[in-house]
Parts: sequence; structure tokens; C-alpha cells
Amino acid sequence: MKLRIYHNRIWLLAFMVGFFVTCQSEEKKSEKTMDMGEEFRLLGYENPTISWDLNNFNSIVGYGQPIDHIPYTDIIGGENITTISIQNGALVEFSLAKFPRLEILNLKGNKLKVIISMENSKNLNHIDLSENRLGSIPEISGLYTLNNLKELDLSGNFLPMLDPSFDKLDNLKVLKLGNNKIIHFPLVLLKMKSLEEVDLSYNSLTKIPEKLEKKDNLKYLDVTGNDLEINEVEQLRKMLPNTTVIF
Repeated sequence: MKLRIYHNRIWLLAFMVGFFVTCQSEEKKSEKTMDMGEEFRLLGYENPTISWDLNNFNSIVGYGQPIDHIPYTDIIGGENITTISIQNGALVEFSLAKFPRLEILNLKGNKLKVIISMENSKNLNHIDLSENRLGSIPEISGLYTLNNLKELDLSGNFLPMLDPSFDKLDNLKVLKLGNNKIIHFPLVLLKMKSLEEVDLSYNSLTKIPEKLEKKDNLKYLDVTGNDLEINEVEQLRKMLPNTTVIF
């Protein structure tokens, strides 16, 4: 009897150890990062017909890759991806159609002109599209549906303005628009309830509106490198007394 109990305990211990190892293995598997540099063949650059099998990955990283687009129709298993960071490459367009759980998107330093299907990635909270070739917000399809977005970096593009729909980004806290082509102060920013930091440095602002709505939530505004007179900046500081205005 004692021997049977002993064997049962050994079996139970072995089962628990095996279960723990399996769980750890699955966890490590789910945390695996697909490095474009190391697994370039999987991306179909050498063979454009090969599919992207991302079932075993939850993030994609790449730096300086020469591919100009990634056919979303070839992607398998994108449902597991939560982070994409492909920087300083040659991407001209990018689709998020296959990444419903994506939380962080960093495509800094590419040649992007179009972003497609952002509305499929409702969990996005951080986006960096700086130093690309975006000429208008509509070229970022689905941006205004991202209710969880907290930080957006669009600096170093060719944006001339922000349209009135921008205030649909209710939870946006940080917005970077430096080094664009913005001429008129975007009043829509003052309608955004959660916005705390705005970078409008090195644009083409020449005038501040005579009246601005007071915004208690806006803590930081950078207008460095614009064609503004010092008296206009001082007037801006008076109209936004709770905001640190950098000039």
C-alpha cells in the first residue's frame, strides 16, 4: 500500500514538473521575437512567394532592411504580434490588416507614404512614424479609430495641417509634429481633452491666433524654430497660463 502511494506521489510530481516545463516552454514561445536580419529568408525577399509564418512570434524587429513593402496577404499568424519595430528601412507602404493585437508600432526612418488598415489594431497605444514621407493624415488609414492611443510621433514628415477630426483621439497624451510643413496653428489640439505634450518645433508657423481656449491639461508646448515673433510667443503664454511654452 505504501509503495503504491509512493509511486502515485512520484507520478504526480512528474506530471506537475512536466506541466510546469510545458507552460514555461509555451510562454517562451509566445515571447519570441522575429528578427528580420536573422531570418530574412522568411520574409520573402529572396523568394517573394514564401509566406510570413508568424505563429511562433509576438514581435517583429528589423533595421535597415531593403524591402519596400510586406504583402499582408502572405502573412500567417499575425494575431499574436503585439510589437512591430522596423526602422531605417525602405518601406513605402505598410498594412496592419493582419495584426489585431498590435500595441506598439515603430516604423521610424522609412520611406512611408501610406499606412493601411490601422482600424484593425484597436489596442495600439504607441505609434512612431517619424522621418517618413507622409503628406497628409488621410494617408494613415484608420488613425481616428484608435481610442487607446496614448503617444503619436509624426515628426519629420510633410504634413501641412491637421484636420478637425484629429480630436477623435480622445486619449492621446503626447503628440510630436516637429519638422513638418505646418503653417497655421492647429486649433484642433486645444479641443483634445487628454493631450498633455505637443511638439510643433521647426514648422512654418508665422502667427498665433488672437484667442485660444484655455487648456488646463496641456502641460508642454514646443514652438521652437518657427517664424514667430517673441511678442506672439508671450501672448501665447498668457493665453495658456498652465502650459510651459518652449521657444
